[in-house]
Amino acid sequence: MNLDQHADAVQRLAAGLTYTAGGGLMLGDALQWLNNNAGAVGAIMVTITTGVNWYYQRKRIRQGEQAAGQD
Repeated sequence: MNLDQHADAVQRLAAGLTYTAGGGLMLGDALQWLNNNAGAVGAIMVTITTGVNWYYQRKRIRQGEQAAGQD
């Protein structure tokens, strides 16, 4: 391996390590944000879940009423 090939390999390794470290730091920051805001994130998720559940329960009840009206 000549000097140019060695320098190219070192640059590729350094770039890979840089991207890995940057991705790890970004993921760690996102998880830290979720940890700091767990109450708010939980409240938002409960609100979304309740809304979706309400929508589909209402849809199911309406379909049952329409089926009962056709009998």
